[in-house]
Amino acid sequence: MPIAAARSAPCGACSATPPAFRPPARRSRCPCGRRTGPCVSRSSTAAPASRPPSGRRRSSASSARATGLDWGWASTLCAGWRAPWAARPGPGPARAVGPRSGLRSTGVAEEKKEAPPLQRVLVVSAHPDDPEFGFGATVAKFARDGAEVFYCVVTDGSQGGEDPHVPDEELTATRYQEQRCAAAKLGVADITFLGFRDGYVEADVELRKAITADIRRRKPDLVLTHAPVRMLVTQGIGGFHPDHLAVGEATLRAVYPDARNPRAYRELLAEGLEPHKVREVWLPGFTEADHFVEVTPELLDLKIEAILCHKSQFQKPGIEDGAPAKWIRDRAKAMGEKGGFEYAEGFRRLETA
Repeated sequence: MPIAAARSAPCGACSATPPAFRPPARRSRCPCGRRTGPCVSRSSTAAPASRPPSGRRRSSASSARATGLDWGWASTLCAGWRAPWAARPGPGPARAVGPRSGLRSTGVAEEKKEAPPLQRVLVVSAHPDDPEFGFGATVAKFARDGAEVFYCVVTDGSQGGEDPHVPDEELTATRYQEQRCAAAKLGVADITFLGFRDGYVEADVELRKAITADIRRRKPDLVLTHAPVRMLVTQGIGGFHPDHLAVGEATLRAVYPDARNPRAYRELLAEGLEPHKVREVWLPGFTEADHFVEVTPELLDLKIEAILCHKSQFQKPGIEDGAPAKWIRDRAKAMGEKGGFEYAEGFRRLETA
């Protein structure tokens, strides 16, 4: 068989060879233009998209005449063929997460199956009074919605006073009682006092183990704790107590990997404390918040009432009557403006499961 005839022979899956077809030199192709694979008929005979002429390039029509290729005929044979320069369909638009039940998250995310409600909540704080200042209205909202809320207070609070002559044990007893008063007003189910010395907290293995044990004991879906980051440009140095930073860091380490790892602190297994995986962690964030909880005026009043249980913390020079309530309202209003509510508490939300 002549070479020219061999080059124009069908590939075996085609039934006919167009007489005008001339394949490129030195290439063995099916007359339909495909190198390999069967050819099937398309229902549409429309020609594929043409490349717009530019520079010295030939138009698709002149190219077809030069090669003898009938593009309309080829498109009837190769199902699924698409011109390489033709536009491809892109992915659909992302969906924004909107408000739901007094909660609001910013940003965009793909739609996914809605998670079950958060039924058990653990607040891990450095000092007595930290839970109310940081999470008071959110705690009250969870409790009213039927969730079980627990506190884990790391330190004894013995540095939280102005009188150096008061014994540590006496101040600790006072602060623990104030914390019980505040927790009862918000509907907290139980409190664990770890008893670490106030002002001396480090995110070491001892603290991680203690927090891990309480996570496994309470089995929370959600953990609320301090943000382990110092941001001097927002609130100054007073907003970032070293104990807060240490407790926040130790808690995140306890959530992952310690609490879920069966090989971490294996002596806890003998106490019946099995590994537990926390679903979410919320960190308070004034400038970095991406998740907001609506605070009604009633919840805001309840938060202030709980904070005022900590009387020992307001016996300091320069604190005027009504100052704590005003500060709490102003902060809740500023956070509400960020989240689209009248009042709100804002958090940085981390999914951990």
